[in-house]
Amino acid sequence: MENIEQCPCCLSNDISSNGNLKDYYVSQESFSTAKCNNCGFVFTNPRPDINEIGKYYQSANYMSHHTSSTSFFHKLYRLVRNHMYNKKMDRIASHLNRNIQSSTFLDYGAASGDFLSFCISQGVTQVSGVEQDATCRKIALDQHGVFLKAPEELTNFPDASFDVITLWHVLEHVHNLDEVILGFHKLLNEKGILVISVPNVDALDRVIYQEYWSAYDVPRHLYHFNKKTISTLMDRLGFKLENTYPLIFDSYYISLHSEWYKKSGKIAAILKAIKNGFLSNWSARKTGNYSSLIYVFTKK
Repeated sequence: MENIEQCPCCLSNDISSNGNLKDYYVSQESFSTAKCNNCGFVFTNPRPDINEIGKYYQSANYMSHHTSSTSFFHKLYRLVRNHMYNKKMDRIASHLNRNIQSSTFLDYGAASGDFLSFCISQGVTQVSGVEQDATCRKIALDQHGVFLKAPEELTNFPDASFDVITLWHVLEHVHNLDEVILGFHKLLNEKGILVISVPNVDALDRVIYQEYWSAYDVPRHLYHFNKKTISTLMDRLGFKLENTYPLIFDSYYISLHSEWYKKSGKIAAILKAIKNGFLSNWSARKTGNYSSLIYVFTKK
């Protein structure tokens, strides 16, 4: 375990304990969180170091690693995911000053290559991906013909290589935040965009579920962002926020997993997840605090 003595967001040393959360998904262990008294950033602390964290991903149910499931829930998940891929591509295209098909893409934390495969199906041919897990890299190659690099190979790309760099629910997993984000700054061209999606701790579904909120996902999620803290982090590292977009289905997905953590019955879990997911999205129409948000950044 490693102890973080400085806020990963604003670098303040003024941090305090913020209570414990349980890993309901894999280990059933409890993990402490800390909060920065300067910027309000919440993060898992202490946390498994980069050599320890792998065992906390060892679950057949971990969605990004389990693309072959034929269950109804996973089929529905993939249907919604593909719909959202279309929406994501539309958002990306609206920020580019060139044709999206001729743009160069890097997907960081590409899992089994599903998003890059979708990009290729839409006519984007210049795609690259980075993924930590060797099993996922093999699945990406076997199922999609997409070759993914390991994270340590990121430095092999020339500077200003990419028009678009994406991280879909990945930044919250990254141990060496500054190093990775500064690496993106070098790899992104001057008119390129960095697109990041993360859960939002200010969402109403987080308030409803409290410690059962599945998007805490300790210890795999090292950081627990809101709009203020991710903007503070990215500004410090040379990026400017251009726009924010909701991921409206995440409130239902997260609520359903949260109900499972509370051991609700199957039918009750579905009904409560629908209700709470709707309430969260309805509240966010005024506050902007959707369960998960997409942030689009450019270089300052």
